[in-house]
Amino acid sequence: MSRAKKKETLHTTRRMDTLRQASVPAPVNATDRMAIIAEAAYFLAEKRQFTPGCELDDWLAAEQQIQADLRCTSTPRSSG
Repeated sequence: MSRAKKKETLHTTRRMDTLRQASVPAPVNATDRMAIIAEAAYFLAEKRQFTPGCELDDWLAAEQQIQADLRCTSTPRSSG
């Protein structure tokens, strides 16, 4: 492989690494996470027409779903 081709390949690899890193979302801080969970819990309560007595269940279900979503979006993708 010629020296110019090696340099071009290295440059392309570095550029792809930079793009991959840029596509990884920033971590969510605790305050934002709580707001996201609260909104999701609200929509769960709305689905059941705000029937009293299930608020904790709504919160826990929302928390579980948001945590799973955040875990999925924060996992780097392979370049395969």
